[in-house]
Amino acid sequence: ISESGKRGHEMADSMLSFVRGSRKASETISVAALFSAVQLLLQDTLTRSVRLTVEQRADDLLIEGNYTEFQQCLINLCLNAIQAMAERGGELTLSATPAIADDGGEYVVLRVADEGAGMDDATRQQLFTPFFTTKASGTGLGLMSCKRIVESVKGRIEVHSVQGQGTTFELYLPAPVVDEWAGSEDAAFLDGEGRRVLLVDGDATRLSLLGNALAAQGYDPIMSPDGANALQQIARQGLPALAIIDDDILLLSAADVLAVLQEAGFDGPVIR
Repeated sequence: ISESGKRGHEMADSMLSFVRGSRKASETISVAALFSAVQLLLQDTLTRSVRLTVEQRADDLLIEGNYTEFQQCLINLCLNAIQAMAERGGELTLSATPAIADDGGEYVVLRVADEGAGMDDATRQQLFTPFFTTKASGTGLGLMSCKRIVESVKGRIEVHSVQGQGTTFELYLPAPVVDEWAGSEDAAFLDGEGRRVLLVDGDATRLSLLGNALAAQGYDPIMSPDGANALQQIARQGLPALAIIDDDILLLSAADVLAVLQEAGFDGPVIR
């Protein structure tokens, strides 16, 4: 509730800033942390027939922009995808890959792919037209807002859709120039040196804030809302260098999670 309320307030502030012509503060964003926050916020929105798959890379990718705006953009695209699969169900996939443009520029491509009904050419051509919507209760402003957010960082959106097969939105975002944000002697990114940190907390707001803070310091946060999910992520990504675990997590207790980690060879520090 707290995270959603904060996001709603910042979305309204973002729209007002857009109308006034001002820009939101820019920051370096961990794609892994962004995806984890989006996954948490979508948990109660997924239907039984829709499966969410978040493809995390071993090496975290970084983008430049406003965290709340990109969170808003991805959630908007994911909600549209869930609605597109309302009747037939399917898999919603959130992924990211690096890419090199024809001009040699480096990009991070965020993808939101669904297995829904797809769109015809006429619908696809009007997607980013203000107030155009195919939903009875839609405003026709969501995709226009996403386009504005992406273009504000000199990126672009590509849409691939086939009727009866699904739709994929690709957000091409310029990769941060290393010299601009990590080239100085006091660059915070160097402190963490990419070390993996396990974060387990059922409070979505606290989890998101901790993850962002660690990512900004150069760590690689593995964010989990409960004990069972934490062990699943560790099995996929490997043991952390540090574990930060809330004592009131669900499904498995903090003691149980630590016991399993120690059996697997974890001997790092723990914050509870």
